[in-house]
Amino acid sequence: MHLEIDSAQNLLRIDGQAAAGSHRWEAALLALLVQPDSTEARWLDAAGLDAALQAQGQRQPLNRKQVSRLFNSLEAMFLSASGGAHFSNRLRHAPRARTVGPWLWQRQADDQVLLHALPASALPTQVNGVLPQLAADGMLATSAALCRSVLRVQGMFHDGFLAGARDALDEAPAWAGASDELMAWHASRLAEALWKQRDFARAAEVIGLAERWVAQPGPAAMFLGDTVRLLRLRMQYVVDPMAAPTAVLAPLRPMLLHGKQVDRLAFGLGHNLAMLCHRRWLEDAGRDAIDADYQSHRAEALAHGFAALFCFATAELPAYAQSACVNLGYLLSRVAAQRTDATLEAALAWYALAQAWHNRFDLVDDTAWEYIFLGDLVLYRPHGLSAFKRFSQNIEWEGTRPDVIEFYDKALIRAREIGDPRQIAHTALNMMHFARAKNLHDAAAAAAAELAGVFGAHPDLRTLLNAEGYPLPRQARPEASDPRSAP
Repeated sequence: MHLEIDSAQNLLRIDGQAAAGSHRWEAALLALLVQPDSTEARWLDAAGLDAALQAQGQRQPLNRKQVSRLFNSLEAMFLSASGGAHFSNRLRHAPRARTVGPWLWQRQADDQVLLHALPASALPTQVNGVLPQLAADGMLATSAALCRSVLRVQGMFHDGFLAGARDALDEAPAWAGASDELMAWHASRLAEALWKQRDFARAAEVIGLAERWVAQPGPAAMFLGDTVRLLRLRMQYVVDPMAAPTAVLAPLRPMLLHGKQVDRLAFGLGHNLAMLCHRRWLEDAGRDAIDADYQSHRAEALAHGFAALFCFATAELPAYAQSACVNLGYLLSRVAAQRTDATLEAALAWYALAQAWHNRFDLVDDTAWEYIFLGDLVLYRPHGLSAFKRFSQNIEWEGTRPDVIEFYDKALIRAREIGDPRQIAHTALNMMHFARAKNLHDAAAAAAAELAGVFGAHPDLRTLLNAEGYPLPRQARPEASDPRSAP
């Protein structure tokens, strides 16, 4: 086997086939295992792994679940690139010790291993391992907590409460586990809060921190580099607006002409689209998916979702941030219906964050999809309603609750106002099922009539919703009805 490893880009080439990691450290872990410069294989223990990764930027030791995800992802990379058993034939560990180690890579006679930089262009259709993220570990819980911290800070800036924003940014526990790119955003916002309160000395110190976060190539430099490079010039103008223009314009002009920062809205929309595509793959494959393929698509869907949320949140686009949270919630809801590695409570956490973004910035309901997806969870997932009741006991639910008829009525009204037949079909179907479950006969009849009307005008929608697995009422003609449909 010919193996090339690029730890910096998290890329592998296995017998000429390229593969990319879905997390952050797959290639680095493999490089530690294979030890290409050593003639003798050596066991790698958890302490050695943590020390090596911390030297490369990982802030906290990996827990067992994170280690498991790295090995699962590595195995998926080998399977996707070679289709064989290269990985399982070489990795050794004690029984039931894959997540705790120690580990040994047993090289075979014909193995050739190289450590060097691989061209990212070798992976035209895969994640390149350097997506921007809110959390350094890419985990759901850490990402959700950091999303709420970003929301809190942006709300205070929105209200002009600069002292509150500064204090929130200074709360170290609220930013535990943040990625380098999020810390670069954090430092840029803290610097702005400080100079607007004329604390120029500390603002200058914080700008220095921001500059260090973007000093090395990677997502922080790509997504926040130009923002950070502007900080000193912006503060220079605030300090002395009379004298600054001449001094500021000279360095500003080349930055505006040759800046490298990406368009976070466009990238966010692209990552959001990639998440939707991977979610569709998971839905289509269902329980029959090969585990390595399933884990790879699930990891990529989450990574793209977090990348989209990072772009929208740090670009201060609350409506898009809300939408990204909704899509993450729906992804987890659909995964929970297929496997046991996601819970309905995890999905609800992201729906709650979407509600928080919506209410904090008084956003317009320009879509009914959030109502539709949340209704799906409560109505069609086993134990969905009880999961919501448990979850809402521990967190204040912002907005209308999906366990009351007003939620479904509001969704249908909004879908009608928007005029999208697909959204009308979903909201009418949800209202019909909820009303029937609560014995609200008039509401159920009205929703059923609305659903029949939209299906009559758009027959393709019945086909689509049926293919997606929704329990539809029978059609008038028996030969066209779906035998799996609910009455």
